[in-house]
Amino acid sequence: MKAMISASVLAKDGLTLKDFGILLYYVDGGTGDICPEITEMLWKKNLLTKMLDGYSYNPFQNKKVQDWIFASTPKLETGLPRFKALADKLREIYPSGMKDGRYSWRDNTMTIAKKLVLLQEKFQSSFTDEEAIEATKKYVESFRQRGDFTYMQLLKYFILKRDNERGEETSTLLTLIQNKDDVPQDFFGSSYDTGELR
Repeated sequence: MKAMISASVLAKDGLTLKDFGILLYYVDGGTGDICPEITEMLWKKNLLTKMLDGYSYNPFQNKKVQDWIFASTPKLETGLPRFKALADKLREIYPSGMKDGRYSWRDNTMTIAKKLVLLQEKFQSSFTDEEAIEATKKYVESFRQRGDFTYMQLLKYFILKRDNERGEETSTLLTLIQNKDDVPQDFFGSSYDTGELR
């Protein structure tokens, strides 16, 4: 996906383009302390976490980074009306309430809509609302039949999840859409990575 980042958008949160460039190093899996003054500032803003050997990206800030990209890239905003409506339909399929008493299964409409836009842009893949709805129903129903939602991904991670160790993003939703006729039975097995913290 190609996306712009606006200096004026970053400035609202007290960041410069250089600061964002350093942050991207950590978003892509970098660790250590490559620029002490900036990394310290990013840590104070809760964008980085401290480790014994320096810093790493705080994955709980994914939403903030996505918001900066959206606010800087008008093209992404054009997909929101369609995906807001789809987001509400997908949220209705998911359980209500919290997973493990900590994480919202559904999240809010705007977060899910933005995830859907980013998914389409990231993988340059078109899919219909019906395909997304059916794939989501199939996914949730597989856990409902088992009577155990322990390893089911939160909706936002089902749509798009970042693997910080490999520095790439994956989508269970897109996998199900693209392989709807031949997804293996053990695809939803208990060893599947739920990615709650990514």
